Amino acid sequence: MVFSPHLMFLTLLVLASHMMLGDAVVTVTRISASGLAVDESGTKPDPYIKAWCNGVYGGKTSSGSNNSSPSWIVKFDFSDCKAGHTLKLEVWDKNLFFDKLLGSCSHKVLSGSNTSRCTLIKGFFLTSLIILRCALAVIFTGLYHA
Repeated sequence: MVFSPHLMFLTLLVLASHMMLGDAVVTVTRISASGLAVDESGTKPDPYIKAWCNGVYGGKTSSGSNNSSPSWIVKFDFSDCKAGHTLKLEVWDKNLFFDKLLGSCSHKVLSGSNTSRCTLIKGFFLTSLIILRCALAVIFTGLYHA
C-alpha cells in the first residue's frame, strides 16, 4: 500500500472539521499570594483558593497554615473554558467553624500563556494560566503550514 500525504491531510481535515480549532483547555498552574490580611486578633490567615471558569467550579487548593504569603503549585483544568470566558478566583481563610472570604477577582481568559495579578484590599495574588490547544488541532495546524 502506498502512503498518500494528501489522503492523510484530507483525513485530518475531516477530523478537524468536527471540532472548533479555537476550543482550548484552560489550565491554572501556579497561584501565589502576598500580604494577605490578618484577622482581628492579629493571626495570619490559613488561606486557600477556589476557582471557577465561566461559572463552572474547578476546585480549590489546600489551605496554608498561618501564612500571609502562600504559594500553590496546582492544576485546575477547565475543559469547557475558552478565550473570552471569565476566570474567577476567591481567596478564603480557613477557620474552625466558618471560613472567611478575604477577596476575589475575575479576569477574562486570553489565548496563550499569561500571568494575572489581582489586588485585594489587603494583599494581592498572582495566577499563571496556560491555554493548551488539543493535540489534533496542533497536528493539523502543523500539517497545514508545512
